[in-house]
Amino acid sequence: MNQAPTAKIKEATARYPYGNLATSRFLTLCFVMFITIPSMAQIRGSVHDFTSIGWSGGELCSVCHVPHTRKISDGQAPVWNHEITSATYILYGSSTLTQIPEQPSYANVSRLCLSCHDGTIALDSFGGNQGSSFISDHASMGTDLSNDHPIGIRMIRKVSDNGGTGVEGVKIYNGKIECPSCHDVHNNKVSDEKLLRVTRIGSRLCFQCHEK
Repeated sequence: MNQAPTAKIKEATARYPYGNLATSRFLTLCFVMFITIPSMAQIRGSVHDFTSIGWSGGELCSVCHVPHTRKISDGQAPVWNHEITSATYILYGSSTLTQIPEQPSYANVSRLCLSCHDGTIALDSFGGNQGSSFISDHASMGTDLSNDHPIGIRMIRKVSDNGGTGVEGVKIYNGKIECPSCHDVHNNKVSDEKLLRVTRIGSRLCFQCHEK
């Protein structure tokens, strides 16, 4: 194992001396995953790396994830630690749709994204804390999703299910298109904007699902 990552793990363990063995192991696992495995998407340095912001306490993972007492039990939300929005959304509609979008449910992976990006829950509302730092500017979508690509809509084209990859990298969740179908929340290495799994250049992202 490379000595540099080992040193970083020791430094992190010293910096966050939880005392709880399970929590310490979880922290170590996070560093092993995000520092020592180059093939994995890297949250460090991405727009979802909040370690430089005071309210994060320097934490990289626990803003969204926790090793124990997760908020919801669905498999789409791995050990989830952030408060979850209860908003009702105005959904996309069109006379050309053959599938009707559904409201994101509490077991729906898109609601996890919206729990920050709809502006109803503070970014720092995690770990049982009542936060006060809300998302702003272009990253805040609000609760009106009628002008955005539909989510919670069933995928007709035959691709893998349950987070499996599509033609090139788009992911499908329980047979539906969701926010992380196109966006990788841990990605800091994309050349295109918006954490996209596939570039938009030449409509390449669109062609993963839409046959033209």
